[in-house]
Amino acid sequence: MRTLRDLGATPKDKSWAVGGSQELEKLEMEVGGNVITVEAETFVGLSIRGKPELVQRIAGLVGQRMADPAK
Repeated sequence: MRTLRDLGATPKDKSWAVGGSQELEKLEMEVGGNVITVEAETFVGLSIRGKPELVQRIAGLVGQRMADPAK
């Protein structure tokens, strides 16, 4: 979430559901005029959908933060 905040993302919609032993949280955000969908699912993990260039940029920034948490 910190990466998305740093990019100026604003929330558009949020939902949460439970199905059996799984939880699913879905968040739609706007980043620079583009909408992305972030989903966190218990056994699947985290996924981000949206404009490919933006998703790649977010993934790269998250990777950098994981390598150097001080960033």
